[in-house]
Amino acid sequence: MTSTDNMRVLVLARAGRDGLASVEVFRKAGLQAEICTSPFELVLGLKAGAGAVFLAEETLSGQLLDDLATWVGRQPPWSDLPFVVLTSRQEQPAITARRQCLIVRLRNVVLLEAPVQPITLASNALSSVRARRRQYEERVHRAERRQAALALGALAAARTREIEAANIALRSEIAERERIEALLHQSRGAEVVG
Repeated sequence: MTSTDNMRVLVLARAGRDGLASVEVFRKAGLQAEICTSPFELVLGLKAGAGAVFLAEETLSGQLLDDLATWVGRQPPWSDLPFVVLTSRQEQPAITARRQCLIVRLRNVVLLEAPVQPITLASNALSSVRARRRQYEERVHRAERRQAALALGALAAARTREIEAANIALRSEIAERERIEALLHQSRGAEVVG
């Protein structure tokens, strides 16, 4: 139904162990996970398909956030890619406002404060990928319903043509019978007169 590329977790984290440690947690949970070495690689990975995206908050530069928001805005109606963002415990108004903007622009966002227990990280990723799998299933169901509707439309059109042809034939038969009855009526009237 879905390829493994469509179900993988794309990871863009700080340089160093954070990305590797996250990928290891995801893989131990049974998920396919890939480190993206740059924002460009992340966007390319999204185009190829993903089950979820894991990001460190500090990787979300203005340009990457713009690129991701553009990608999110172009998703088909069935799609709502989950983003898991690892944040700090900072609560300053500017940071809170930035996080709210992030949630609005990326739509399907879970914020996790660091440090995160591996089980929390894994369960979040599993839940995100499971939700994404349901989205891909919905895509398939929509395509099946669209095909069924097209087939039903074609069947209804064919049946309508058959009924119209039968109506034309019936009208022709009725007209022929009326003509014959009129001729019979005329010939009977002629016999009575003669």
